[in-house]
Amino acid sequence: MQFARRSLLLFGGAAAVAGLAGCNSAGGAIRFLLDWTIEPNYTGFLLADERGFFRSRNLNVTIEEGAGGAAVAQQIGVGSPYFAGSGSGGGTAIARSAGVPVKSLGVIFPNISTVIFSRPERPINTPQDLIGKRIGLVAGSVTVNEYRALLRVSGIDRAQITEIGVNADPSSLLAGDVDALIDYAEQLPASLQSQNTPLVTMALSDHGVRLYGLNLIANETALADATRAAEIRAVAEAIYQGYDALRADPAAAVEVYMTRYPEKNRAYVERSINITASLLGQGPVGGQSAEGWQATLETLRSIELVGDNVTVEQVMA
Repeated sequence: MQFARRSLLLFGGAAAVAGLAGCNSAGGAIRFLLDWTIEPNYTGFLLADERGFFRSRNLNVTIEEGAGGAAVAQQIGVGSPYFAGSGSGGGTAIARSAGVPVKSLGVIFPNISTVIFSRPERPINTPQDLIGKRIGLVAGSVTVNEYRALLRVSGIDRAQITEIGVNADPSSLLAGDVDALIDYAEQLPASLQSQNTPLVTMALSDHGVRLYGLNLIANETALADATRAAEIRAVAEAIYQGYDALRADPAAAVEVYMTRYPEKNRAYVERSINITASLLGQGPVGGQSAEGWQATLETLRSIELVGDNVTVEQVMA
């Protein structure tokens, strides 16, 4: 196993991150770009390598870490050196609306994993509970758009809530400066819960926010080439198989992740991977539908993030 390391600027500091290389010498190397760093929710990608799902398809894949969905979509849209990667349903549609030539290969999380989380003494159980409360929002985060969609579908005026800019950490909630924060269930909330911090979590997908979550994307021109398209889809199938393995045996997935990243807190990894397993749903990993994409587009149109010019056919491969 080879590990390629490179640097990214994350939250104002330099962080070393690791790529993962599939061990196979057949064919040319395929560089697959993740939309973020390899946190436990990306263990399906590790399993695709660890269990030989890339090798069994005669693939030589290097998975590299990216610096956010918007930037990664732009890089995939260029088509070199990356022609496939990961993103989110909303990010894919927004990129397409901006003229970036990417399409969704398949969806790993049928729903977004975003939650609003609060302390039990001032719980947010429903969207209406936000009225009169203080919520911390991270500037530039896609979760702010998802929060806007929640208010729109719930009929809540943003003026009824005090919005406070915060950093991407839990300090403002723990200090009592805000009543709630918003993040992905398998990340910051999972980390806090693994430290026995009591939280109340409210999933946006349980309250009418219909958006596809984690998905795989590819360059549209690459998909038009039969040989390259077959290669791209083989990579995607291996990744789906990796997530099938995670769903079938989360405990084994934890061991794979901890072997690769022994410095991580085990309790956090266990909780995050178990949440990830639940986020995969019951259907085939990688499944997507015209109806699901239509719902995603309608949600984004409701908050004016995409226009009527974007169609299901444009975003769904």
